[in-house]
Amino acid sequence: MADPFPSHAAPLGKIAGHTSSCTFGFRIGKPVALGHAYHAVADGTRVQVDIARTLYDATAVEGPLFDPEGNRMKV
Repeated sequence: MADPFPSHAAPLGKIAGHTSSCTFGFRIGKPVALGHAYHAVADGTRVQVDIARTLYDATAVEGPLFDPEGNRMKV
């Protein structure tokens, strides 16, 4: 579903960056892709990632993806 209030800086339907690598993040239980945006992207911005010509919904996250309290490791 499209964001009803997209950012004015979001180039809708255009390439806005690229991914450099991806893997499954076992500590957070979700896939993780590392990439670079061509313009500023706010933490939590919804984006789409093209993998083998298929678009996947994703969320931009700034900063490390880890569990600082170690709660996932104690389950």
